[in-house]
Amino acid sequence: VEGAISRARSRWLQDLTSLPEYKSSLQTEKDEWERLQQQHVEEQVSSAVKTVEERWQDTIRTKCAELEQCNRRNGELQEEVLSLSTRFERSCQEQTALVKAELAAARDAWIRDKQEEIEQKQKLQTVLEQNLKQTDKQKDTELQKTLREKEQ
Repeated sequence: VEGAISRARSRWLQDLTSLPEYKSSLQTEKDEWERLQQQHVEEQVSSAVKTVEERWQDTIRTKCAELEQCNRRNGELQEEVLSLSTRFERSCQEQTALVKAELAAARDAWIRDKQEEIEQKQKLQTVLEQNLKQTDKQKDTELQKTLREKEQ
């Protein structure tokens, strides 16, 4: 009896899989699964791009704030230079040479510091641009891969 039941079940499964309704339902499920997979991949790519863009924007905001602070500091230093110049004019000739030397040294150090900051910011900008390009390339590669997989 068990053998007959097993054979009948096997025949039933064979008949079921050959039915057009079954094949149609199976194809519909397959199409839906592929669509969901595609949607999932697109969401992941979109999320990754959004994350990178947000980080990049945060970095830009930070650097802009730092630049504004540097500009304020620059203004403060320029005011200080003006004050020193006024004091310089009131000073005697012995102090004149000393103030000029100190002012020149401070300005040179400030310029060196600012140049180093600018170079660091330019390097960071280059790295950010490279990272963005790399992310774009990865996104394009993943998209091409997804398209190839979809075509297959």
